[in-house]
Amino acid sequence: MKRVNPSHLLKGFLAIGTIGTVAVVTHAANFIYKYTASPGSATPASIVGGPTGGAISGGSNVSCSHGTETFNYTGAPQYFYIYENIAACGSITFVLFGGGGGGGWNGGGNGGGGGAGGETTGVIPISSLTSNVLTIMVGGGGAGNGGVPFTPAGGWYGGGGEEIALSNTSCTDSAASGGIGGGGTFVCEGSVSLCNAQNMLLAAGGGGGGGGGYPGSMGWYGGPGGGGNNSISATCYNIVCDGGGYPGSFMKGGNGYLNYQGGIYYGGDGGGGGGGYYGGDGGGIDGCVGYGGVGGTGYCAPIVQSCSGIVGGANNGGTPPNESGGNGSVIISW
Repeated sequence: MKRVNPSHLLKGFLAIGTIGTVAVVTHAANFIYKYTASPGSATPASIVGGPTGGAISGGSNVSCSHGTETFNYTGAPQYFYIYENIAACGSITFVLFGGGGGGGWNGGGNGGGGGAGGETTGVIPISSLTSNVLTIMVGGGGAGNGGVPFTPAGGWYGGGGEEIALSNTSCTDSAASGGIGGGGTFVCEGSVSLCNAQNMLLAAGGGGGGGGGYPGSMGWYGGPGGGGNNSISATCYNIVCDGGGYPGSFMKGGNGYLNYQGGIYYGGDGGGGGGGYYGGDGGGIDGCVGYGGVGGTGYCAPIVQSCSGIVGGANNGGTPPNESGGNGSVIISW
């Protein structure tokens, strides 16, 4: 009996794994990669007939297999791989929801509510992409602050927290704390640990945290996150949110003002700004009442078609008193 060389069973396939374990389970038109580690910046594998970089094509003998995948909040980057049967569909549709801002608190329990995360939608032609891997960063909801002052960090990624500012010592209620900003949600090109301005494809802003109040005075609501390119900055309805706190920056919301002096936390803290393509400013303080943080902005890169957005479209802001905002998500279909 002739001995069969096991390598002949995979004739026609060449799998080169860069990290973790690679499993080829079917024909190249529907191949699957399985990893035991984060892919980092490496190309996942090279398979004869399969895309590994540069222009992506489904191939002349590959049929489109339509489908949908949802990415929920994990607090870490996730990765979407464009296989040949996906590339054959010609384009990918995205719906992004930012994380909601957390509700504020005052001594009577009535702080300002957190702003809802934004919603961004868009379509990207496969031919416009130069990588077969997309990095997904899903924004987390900002925490509600039920009498817990000085929370320096907001929802992942980029939500603003609170930072010490000048205090008003006449505000004696230390329980009046502001809510925390919700994290922005992002999709960028390539396998990376963090999106940047060069690889960013889409973003949905996180909602601003609600302001802390004072007994008898309710804190102001946080502003909603922006969506798409329809909102250069997220909307603030009159004076329910305010940029008087620490300013936002690329992807990161600013911290809200925190009343603190001599080891004592005083009332009326501002809410944290939401993360986004550009993070919202943190909320300031008006006497003993904190303003809500401003929501982060949305974004669509030039290659994104049919870009649209809804300010606060995620409907996930934390309600007062001190409820945490809801997490964002990303829905991808092809």
